[in-house]
Amino acid sequence: MRVFSGAIRARDRLRFRENDVQKVNSIRVFEYGSTIQRQSVGAGHTALLWGLNDVQIGDSIGMEPTTSEQLNFALPTLETAMVPCNTDEKAALHVALIRVAELDPLINLRQDDARRELYVSLYGEVQKEVIQQTLADGFDIDVEFRGTTTICVERPIGIGEAIEIIKKAPNPFLATVGLRIEPAAPIQASNFGWRRC
Repeated sequence: MRVFSGAIRARDRLRFRENDVQKVNSIRVFEYGSTIQRQSVGAGHTALLWGLNDVQIGDSIGMEPTTSEQLNFALPTLETAMVPCNTDEKAALHVALIRVAELDPLINLRQDDARRELYVSLYGEVQKEVIQQTLADGFDIDVEFRGTTTICVERPIGIGEAIEIIKKAPNPFLATVGLRIEPAAPIQASNFGWRRC
């Protein structure tokens, strides 16, 4: 987690997700390319905290920020298919990825039933290595990735509309159909933003 204000000490009890309170068992702070055990972490630092069960990306820990203080993640722009090295582990891989997606909902796990493949969303190629290592260490599943593709999101740039009126040439059908399409506001990933600690 990233600490925006205040400090967190080992054995502090922290509130998140309404009134869930849990105790910090251990703190490791990132320094010089590795992590170092510390008794506390202050504002401006990023740390690993142990003891907070069921915490997910985007959970607010401590005080809720005002709207102007919220920081948002951009949605991932890449996607890749994953397959287990051992074909007998397809079901186990699906279960493992569901658990990983609970901790990191931005990977946007989806299953393509036609191709019988599992897809995850990515920010970059390094994230593949992180997911691969997480599955190997936490679930004892070795995976391979297919090629990475760009997620294409099409948006209308203007308003379009059409109507077909019944019983008027050249419409021989007994139905009137109207359709209007207009651009919506861009999608925001505000639910996944870092929060003040």
